[in-house]
Amino acid sequence: DTLSLMDDRGRLFKSWEAGEPFDLPLLTVEQGELTETARKGALEVLHALGIGRALGDDAVSEIRWHESQGYSLVTRGGLPVHLGHRDFTARLDRVERAVGAGRMPLDALAMPLTVPAAVERVRDSFSLM
Repeated sequence: DTLSLMDDRGRLFKSWEAGEPFDLPLLTVEQGELTETARKGALEVLHALGIGRALGDDAVSEIRWHESQGYSLVTRGGLPVHLGHRDFTARLDRVERAVGAGRMPLDALAMPLTVPAAVERVRDSFSLM
């Protein structure tokens, strides 16, 4: 697998090479293939992010494509934001309102769902019985 740059029409035009700067969002495929339709949808997501949003394209590190679930964004802090297959602008407007109301802090760091080993050891040694 290689990292490729994509133009504003969804065409892959250059392979990224080690040592080159890399500050663009990654487009990753979790299920399915990176078809032309999937690439164009990713461009729609980027256009919907636009300028001046709390969650702008500079805050996004990854756009994930999943054939059955659609697109998800991952912020630079690791926070996932699911957008689905369509209506990206409307969904990002809801994110914008939640951020503005303080219900969704974009600077929050995503935490892994696994329990650290140290917590497991404490939990195993502690019992209410």
